Amino acid sequence: MNHVEKYKKLLEDIFNKDIDLKPTSITNNCIGALASSQNSNFRKNFIERLERLRDYYQNKHSIIEEIIFSAKNIGESQGYKWSGKYSELVALDFWTSFEDIPSVTYVVKENTDTFHDSIARKIGQQVIDLDLGIELAHKTIYTDVKSFIPIHDELTDLIIKKVENKVNIGKFLVGVDDVFDVDYLRVSKDLKSEIKGGLISKLQETIEQGKGYLSYQLKSGKNIKFTISYPKSNRRNIVLQTIREYDPYKLAEDYKYKILDYYNKLLITRPSLITWVINPWFNKELNNGVGDFEMAFMRSLARRIFMDLSKDDSMMSNYFEDFEGTHDISVAEISKLITGIIFIYDNSILGNIDTLYDSCIFLNPNASNEVLTDRDFGTLSFGPSRYRVYIDDFQHDCY
Repeated sequence: MNHVEKYKKLLEDIFNKDIDLKPTSITNNCIGALASSQNSNFRKNFIERLERLRDYYQNKHSIIEEIIFSAKNIGESQGYKWSGKYSELVALDFWTSFEDIPSVTYVVKENTDTFHDSIARKIGQQVIDLDLGIELAHKTIYTDVKSFIPIHDELTDLIIKKVENKVNIGKFLVGVDDVFDVDYLRVSKDLKSEIKGGLISKLQETIEQGKGYLSYQLKSGKNIKFTISYPKSNRRNIVLQTIREYDPYKLAEDYKYKILDYYNKLLITRPSLITWVINPWFNKELNNGVGDFEMAFMRSLARRIFMDLSKDDSMMSNYFEDFEGTHDISVAEISKLITGIIFIYDNSILGNIDTLYDSCIFLNPNASNEVLTDRDFGTLSFGPSRYRVYIDDFQHDCY
């Protein structure tokens, strides 16, 4: 059986029903790991997560169907695309673990006439789709869940894949070298233009000539550098070494505009949060759990979004066509609709049930829809001790 067929059997065993997966030979980091005997820990955590969700929602058929749909999507996606639905299931498992949270809805999909206070309605969308509706002690919050993928990794991997499909010379490895400046807006524009630009043919030419290095000037004038490695004589393995140098505060500054991508998930009068899930298989920068670097980055990024962007008077139409004309709104106004940011570190690869998730919740003191504080999340104190939760509401650090 190939990876998809093995994954299909795994889902059928969990949900005790036939699962219709596209018969294909694709693979990705997730289903590849589930099929490998070397990743038994991840496999165990993955299966137990789905079993917990199955049992929690056993009397809610519609949510079970949403869970199965998301699980199926993981097995039908290539590249990084599996990470989206995977992250939703991670966040759902995290929130349903707290016994004093009475209700967690998955998925909240409504006509925008019902969610009349949404940015989705303001820009003319008919439907709003939010991943989770969570009932806390005294209010309901809404959050959309995203996998935290570095844009430069996602786009360069796509470019490299296109090169691999064009080159006919056997085995080789390609990596981006000397990574430091990863400004989200610039990198997105530069690399998206190169998906149909000259970089792919230049890389192809470099590899076909057997060269080991390429420095290429992007439209912004910045250079991107690639290292290429080939098999040594009489050896099957290929070793590729590249350099990445990150500063948590520089990284936070580079990423602060990434949050704007989720504008149509925000509410104007109700708490709307964004959840980012981090896993080493789709984030190479934050792959060591929650240490000093990661905490500095997360808090600094939240602070950049809540404080820096709240003073940014540039218009959203500069970045997104949806806001052109009468729908326009400033970046500052959008930033104030982000009630909070939730980071969930998924430790499923090496962790066990006692160390499965680490989480940080940062709350926006400048929110215009509703300002939440750590007291609003008091029910999390009664969850399983294995899920460590750090909450920061910036109440005495808002300047």
